[in-house]
Amino acid sequence: MNIDTVVKDKLIVFLKKWWLFVLFFGVLFTNLLAVNASAFFETCYSSTIYPVITQILTHLTNWMPFSLTEVLVIALMAFGLIGIVLAILRKWQFKKFIALLIQLLALIYVCFYLFWGFNYYRLPITKRMDLPAVAIDSTMFRMTLSQVLDEANAAYVPIRNLDKDQIDHAIERGFKRVAQQLNLDLPGGLRNPKTLLFNIFLDKTLTSGFFSPITHELHINKSLLFVEYPFTLAHEKSHQMGIANEAEANFLAYLVCLASGDPAAQYSARMEVLGEFLGRGRRILSDYADFRARIAPGIVADFRAINQRWRRHQGAVSKVSSQAYDRYLKANRISEGIKNYRGVVEMVIRWKTGADGEMEIENPASEK
Repeated sequence: MNIDTVVKDKLIVFLKKWWLFVLFFGVLFTNLLAVNASAFFETCYSSTIYPVITQILTHLTNWMPFSLTEVLVIALMAFGLIGIVLAILRKWQFKKFIALLIQLLALIYVCFYLFWGFNYYRLPITKRMDLPAVAIDSTMFRMTLSQVLDEANAAYVPIRNLDKDQIDHAIERGFKRVAQQLNLDLPGGLRNPKTLLFNIFLDKTLTSGFFSPITHELHINKSLLFVEYPFTLAHEKSHQMGIANEAEANFLAYLVCLASGDPAAQYSARMEVLGEFLGRGRRILSDYADFRARIAPGIVADFRAINQRWRRHQGAVSKVSSQAYDRYLKANRISEGIKNYRGVVEMVIRWKTGADGEMEIENPASEK
């Protein structure tokens, strides 16, 4: 047996035993080198590898009538609890339990980034859309706020009922239209929304919906009001499209809802964005009350209903979950943390400043 064969055999034995940690440190090392490598991740991962991954995973999980994510989370919690009990009763070696737990956490870390997480490092959607870089001053903000407010008032429709299948089809139509007209490379896949058996988790954490990076399932809170549903659905679908940044997911959801051709979806998006603008205006405008007085009564009633729903579930759990998600975003190079959601304001201003074709994207009648 020559030296090359011996080395090869030892390498195979090593990889069989330590493959997970080789992957773990490989992903960790890649994350450490990710600074200023957006073009690399855009070309080599988000536009090449990721579309294949999401096609495979969505076809594997979409047919299930239940949330595989929820099952896996419950199984992991049960494993942890049972492992602790067995370790205390000396039925299981504590070191063995900890070693297995570390392996599971390492596997989750690896799968998170390989299956979706590297999208945090891709090029900003504003750059891929060639949106103009503009200096946003108070005058420009006021003008755009006034425009957004008028558009929301004009789009208002009382949503007393909602055909969710129809909304889903409209949102998918909106994605197709936005991708074609704005030359965005959006991956395919199956994106049927799911709900959780234990929906109380979403209520108590004040979560409207979430996308699972490992199973590629998207989940919507059962407690959402009809007016919230279309925009939330488009937002979570945007994550499945490889948009990791929350502000960008909000912005793409806004465009998609406008392009959907569905009045309920269009109003849902305009109301959501108006809420973000009003939140900014409340903090910086001395005449905020004048803008507030212009909001249509129906929209005011919808805002009030949404706030009442959130207030019912506010508490220690929502506070802790908000802080945890803030740290999670910052750990993934979203420096502003949970405030990143508000970044949609700047994107909408840049869009309205430089997009001559906004009206065309809203008019599905021209689609063939």
